Amino acid sequence: SWDWKGKRIWLKVNGETRQDSSTDLLLWSPAVILSRISEVMTLEKGDIVMTGTPAGVGPLSDGDILEAGVEGIRAMRVHVRSGTGGRED
Repeated sequence: SWDWKGKRIWLKVNGETRQDSSTDLLLWSPAVILSRISEVMTLEKGDIVMTGTPAGVGPLSDGDILEAGVEGIRAMRVHVRSGTGGRED
């Protein structure tokens, strides 16, 4: 299994670093978090799970570009679009 401890986690909005932290600050392991979520809903390909409220949170606007990553895992890039969109569960 993948060792999630001591990994850098980061988020950029429009190229500006908003969050830069470590998985060592997580209260629960990713396995526990995903297990608990899976008890109440089905996780699907492309779902993003966000936890906590680290420093650097703020509003997003239509057209913003988010880039996020965890050390050792491929980073992702998301374009923000206004509107209802998403799943309607």
